[in-house]
Amino acid sequence: MSFSDKQRLDLRTQKTLEAIKGTFKKMICEMPADKITVRELAERAQIHRKTFYLHYDSIEALYQELTEEVIQGYYDAIEKLVPPYSHKDANRVFFEHFSSQEKYVERLLCDASYHNYCTCF
Repeated sequence: MSFSDKQRLDLRTQKTLEAIKGTFKKMICEMPADKITVRELAERAQIHRKTFYLHYDSIEALYQELTEEVIQGYYDAIEKLVPPYSHKDANRVFFEHFSSQEKYVERLLCDASYHNYCTCF
């Protein structure tokens, strides 16, 4: 496979992952966790179910990845504070980070229907 073929494959993969994640985020805003299925996600993302399973083992794995991305963003923000820092500084970073997130993040982290998916805290 030539370099341009690999680059195209990577771009295709990126677009597929963006479609999966973007669709999942929209679905999180629309419905409780138990109503989200791979079949419906795949239909909405305009991919085949098998394509979903090439990237994720389950809806729970996708949930885990999105949650870890949000949490890692917070960790990255808190690490920018120069020690010693106060609790006030740490709280400011926490609230700034989470208040700047997309709408789906609140449901992802706070809606009780999603708590069964979480193993990352």
